[in-house]
Amino acid sequence: MDNPHAALVARLVGVNIWLVLFNLIPAFPMDGGRVLRALLATRYNRVRATEIAGTVGQFAAFAFARRSRCRQRAAYIRCDLRLPRRHGGNPGDGARGGGACR
Repeated sequence: MDNPHAALVARLVGVNIWLVLFNLIPAFPMDGGRVLRALLATRYNRVRATEIAGTVGQFAAFAFARRSRCRQRAAYIRCDLRLPRRHGGNPGDGARGGGACR
């Protein structure tokens, strides 16, 4: 885009769309959990809808935490096993204290 104002508006629209989608994730006690509960309340009573929405939110939060932990572990393994090879070490040297990331 040649026009900087149009580029700014396009960027703001993109950020706002991202925020809307983020707020609809039921793992957080924001709009997403409330929207899910409201949708469930059309089919179940309020108490049951709240229980289901809470369970879905807990599951999503656990999945996010698990994914984060797996990514941290993958980064550690990548750091531990690959970098020593680049620096002339043996694979696994990092686990014994000789790795490049320590």
